[in-house]
This record gives sequence, C-alpha cells and structure tokens, in this order.
Amino acid sequence: MKKGIGWLLILIGGLFCFSSVLCIPVVFTAEDITWGERVLTLLFMIAFAAVFALICRFGFRLKNAKAGKKQSAEKEEKKTGKAADSPVTGLWMTSQLAALYALQNSEEDRRRYLSRLEGLGFEAADAQTMLNFECRVIRRFDKSFLLDPKYTKQWVFDLKQPFFGQYPATKEEILRERALTVSELCKIIDEAEWHFWNSHEKALPDSVGNEICQWRLNGPGAEFALRYFEMIEKETGIPEKSIASLSSEQGRQLKQQKWS
Repeated sequence: MKKGIGWLLILIGGLFCFSSVLCIPVVFTAEDITWGERVLTLLFMIAFAAVFALICRFGFRLKNAKAGKKQSAEKEEKKTGKAADSPVTGLWMTSQLAALYALQNSEEDRRRYLSRLEGLGFEAADAQTMLNFECRVIRRFDKSFLLDPKYTKQWVFDLKQPFFGQYPATKEEILRERALTVSELCKIIDEAEWHFWNSHEKALPDSVGNEICQWRLNGPGAEFALRYFEMIEKETGIPEKSIASLSSEQGRQLKQQKWS
C-alpha cells in the first residue's frame, strides 16, 4: 500500500515539477507581458516546481521506507551480532527475548522483554510475572531453538509427519504441562491456518492434514489458544487484556516478517 502511494506521489510530483520547469522559458519569451509580470510568474513557477519536487521526494521516501528499515536492521545486526529491536515490535519474537535471558542469562534481553511488554500496556509487575512464566517453560523443555535469529521466518510443520509427536503431544497434555510459550503458540496456529489454505492440495499424510485442521487459527487452534491464555491469566493474575495485547503483537510480527 505504502509503496503504491509512493509511486503515485512520485508520478504526480515529477510530472508537475517537470512541467513547471518547462514553462519557465515560455515566460521569458512571451511578448505580451511586462517584466514585473515575468518576475512574478517566474517566482510562482519556481515555488510551484519546488512544492511538487518535495512531493516527489516524499514519494521516494515512502516507496523506499521498508527497504530502508531492512537495511538499518541488517547494519545493526552486523554491528551488534543481534537483530535490531524496538520497545514494541522488533525482529525477535517476545518469547525469544525470554529465551535469551533464560538460557544465556542476557540481562540486556531481559530488559528488552520487559520494555516491550510495558510498551504493549503491561504493568511492570505483570511484565516480570510473564517473563517468569515463559522462562519456566523455556528451561523446563529446553527450548533452545528460540535462540535462532531466523525463528520467526522458520516453518513449524514439515508436512511429512505431525509436529506434535512426543509427550506432551495432545492439547490437554500441552495445557496441563504448560508446554508452550506465547510466541510458539501464536506461530503454530498462524502457520496451521496458512497451510490449511495453501497446502491442502498437496499429498499430505492424514495425520499431518488432521493436525493442521486441529491447530488452524480460524478454528480449533484459536479455541485452544483462548484456553491456554485463560490458564496463564489464572496462574499469574495477569489481566486478560494484557495477554490479548501480547498475542496480537505476535500476530503483527508474523504478518510483517514472515508473510510480507
């Protein structure tokens, strides 16, 4: 959308700016106007051209905004060895920051996690409680795969065998054991929805197809996510709206980084 608007502004701004410049010689060669009128007209044409040059420039900035952000992120990653981040939406999913703290004792990433949650509307105490909850899950099940900077873009389902093959495998077991972080759960149901619409014509094993249907976002997956979030709310005391905000942020991040 932004890219299309950028191209439109470039086209309009460039056309009128170029037209204004072409009109300047005509003003000087016209014989039926006075020198005062020539000067006023010239100043008007220059101002007109400048305005549309700025519009054209804004169009270029709008068109290249996404590429510029990507280049900045890549430079930051090369400089620091970590993906760039911001208080609310960064390249690392939220539970990845918790994993960096839980498994590598990174105080910097602990602060980034807390800052991001507070940016989403969490009270400071609730942000710390959510961090504690996710760290317990991460340590108990050794979720070292969350340390991979490419985790957001990676695929969960390999379409050859069910993803949930070992205990805890069923939804009831997963719920009872508190086996998933928030980012994992959101990523699983989001990808299952994509496969439901885009992989259904492939020759999938029945067990894989059934699993995708059971975890899709617009179906049983969302229903389970609500149960899981209710469990977190009951166990931690974190308000439902805060957990919902965190879940929505994961969805925005996936849309921005995996599917765009």
